[in-house]
Amino acid sequence: MPICDPIIPDAPLVVSQSICEGEKIAPLIAYTSSNATVDWYLQETGGLPVLSGVLQFIPAKEGVYYAQSRLTDCKSLSRTQARLQIKKAICPVINSRKIRR
Repeated sequence: MPICDPIIPDAPLVVSQSICEGEKIAPLIAYTSSNATVDWYLQETGGLPVLSGVLQFIPAKEGVYYAQSRLTDCKSLSRTQARLQIKKAICPVINSRKIRR
């Protein structure tokens, strides 16, 4: 177990994304203290990271992901939730007809 006291990084701030179906998936973005990096997880606690050492993560599909700050071997005490939501495209029905004068 690494000695982290007093340098335990704060949990990151994250930006969730909401896009329309068919749009390119934008990255989930994490902001953390200087010199820290972020590991991305599928669960709130435990498990292995799906991506390590990056502030931006482009998930493969809609869902909830978790970001945890890491400074060397010292990790934040909690993970921050980030959500990718893909909204179903609703296309209005437009009828047109020609008007004669």
